Amino acid sequence: MTTITFRRLIQTAILPEKEKLAKPELLDREARWIKNRRVKGVCWPYRSAKELGWTLYSPVDVAIHPLSEIQTTMDKPEEFARLKQLTDMDEWVQKDDILLGVKPSSWYKIHEYEYEGRYRSMFIPNGEGTLEWRLGWSVDIPDDHLLLIQPIEMKDARFIVHPGLLMGTSVQSVQRHLGLPIAFEPLQPCKIIRGEPLAKLFVLPKSVLAIKSTTQS
Repeated sequence: MTTITFRRLIQTAILPEKEKLAKPELLDREARWIKNRRVKGVCWPYRSAKELGWTLYSPVDVAIHPLSEIQTTMDKPEEFARLKQLTDMDEWVQKDDILLGVKPSSWYKIHEYEYEGRYRSMFIPNGEGTLEWRLGWSVDIPDDHLLLIQPIEMKDARFIVHPGLLMGTSVQSVQRHLGLPIAFEPLQPCKIIRGEPLAKLFVLPKSVLAIKSTTQS
């Protein structure tokens, strides 16, 4: 049996949990015509798929806003100073060889948490309106497995969590500062409540990457 271990890094973190779908209560015994029995919570393929993996939750109440952004490269400090004069970006972040200018930034910059003797940001701008959202916990998986992050069903379009796949040394390296990050993109101003589901996490054997397909006609 494969075992993974979740570790809480900060007090506010909510560890992932398996989703459990309860059978809906049948309240139509006295009804003459309407007998709603074919509901998705009862269908075993749907229920099995929903209960596979772990649900990831928001560790905080956060009022999110879509980001405006500029991406640039800058070799001369005086040119960067001029660019900052010409724009009204709130924050500039270095990502590899790219400088990201983003706004608004106050909504995510206020979420800093103490970890290993220093305050660390929960949200880091990552390009094209997305942020790394560090969830405050880490996970240990066997070397022959990988992590797959997938979006969840949503009834509205307030935000997107983009798919992500991690394996090998990248699993531990991305968790060093404030836990596992997800690629998060706000789509409209709104409030996310602590405990609200964000995404699903799957732990799969690396052998799934070698699966191939053929077609027959």
